[in-house]
Amino acid sequence: MVNEFKVKIERLVFGGEGLGYFDNRPVFVAGVLPGEEVLVRPVRITNKFVKAVLLKVLVASLERREPREDHYLSCSPWQIMPEERQLFYKQELTEQVFLKFAKDLPLESPEIIASPEAWGYRDKLEFSFTQNNQGELSLAFNERYSYKNFSALTGCALGHVLLNDCAGQILQKLKENKIKPNALKNLVVRYSYYENKCLAALYVTDRNFLDLTVNAPNLSGLLIAYSDPRHPAAITDQVLRQQGENFLLEKIGRCLLSYHYESFFQINPPAFEAVIKFLNKNLDEGAGEAVDLYAGVGALGLPVAGGFAKMASVEIDRRACRSAKYNLALNHLDNTEVICSAVGKYELDQLINAQKTVFVDPPRAGLEPKIVKLLLQQRPRQLVYLSCNPATQARDWALLKEAYTAVNWRLFDFYPQTPHVESLLIMKARPRVSD
Repeated sequence: MVNEFKVKIERLVFGGEGLGYFDNRPVFVAGVLPGEEVLVRPVRITNKFVKAVLLKVLVASLERREPREDHYLSCSPWQIMPEERQLFYKQELTEQVFLKFAKDLPLESPEIIASPEAWGYRDKLEFSFTQNNQGELSLAFNERYSYKNFSALTGCALGHVLLNDCAGQILQKLKENKIKPNALKNLVVRYSYYENKCLAALYVTDRNFLDLTVNAPNLSGLLIAYSDPRHPAAITDQVLRQQGENFLLEKIGRCLLSYHYESFFQINPPAFEAVIKFLNKNLDEGAGEAVDLYAGVGALGLPVAGGFAKMASVEIDRRACRSAKYNLALNHLDNTEVICSAVGKYELDQLINAQKTVFVDPPRAGLEPKIVKLLLQQRPRQLVYLSCNPATQARDWALLKEAYTAVNWRLFDFYPQTPHVESLLIMKARPRVSD
């Protein structure tokens, strides 16, 4: 394979990359549009396909616009097209992936709900560190298709402005103390729309790291955490110093939600509000009971818990469980209990039956086969499936549709400038066929 080659992009594929061909082999490139001719460099070559990095656009699409950031390929490769075209492709590619994995669509073309903001919406940014061309410590993102190369940057336009401000102030303090990149792993900054405050976690590779203090008006907490340098992920092995809080409060609907600095939480709370509003209008609540699987701190289940006689939330992460229990008290939800367990290990057949509503918001891998089997056996009367990965949701729908009918399907653009989209399916159980 040559070091550089030209390729014409035929179409976009699910995941957001452009597809072209070179020597009769599929080539996938990020940051391109259908019809464009581009110069690329291969970075991953297999017998079946090639992943390539964009070097130059030789013939541009009329849809192309200039990206707002130099590092856009690292964070948001769809900056190159207007937001309305992003919505079009997200809808089109989601339909294609359902037709591929499920052979049909749950309903006719789903409406896609745009994010309230196209920029500055993210409530979380995670930076690496490098040195810029002047040899100064700099924030960085991994370059696409690489975990070793870094792009120096000053911030990211996807993140809320206060995230970038707080990250910049922490960076300045590190520079003043002449900290080198090899002493650092990652910086995670999180933002609360409700509190208008940030929380930061600085992951370091030295247990004897400097006792750093950062005084910033919108920084509610800073944790310095030792993270084993032998592991690539930024995970706390030991908290070396805590300044202020280690959690944030966010408001979804009328529900206040506390979450730990390392817990999962929705990236775009204003866009997530649209999901809750949609559920409040379209759920068949009645006086029944509900079960919330993969519940996290309760972002999906707790804002709608008041519409049910009782709700059980099942979550594996102990920190999230502690936050969820706190959130029950915070919102006076006496009808809800938290069960701290992996959904695949808990005796859900004792919890789920045909009279209940079940909420699932699984990770990108989708539902575990055991859970799909249980849902087919128990047939809860209403199943609400929120997915950050329509491909695995389509795979699961292909199995679930024998027992369920889709009654509502909506897409939500939680992630403008990226190819990612959130898919919400509301299903009702079909009547069982008599023996």
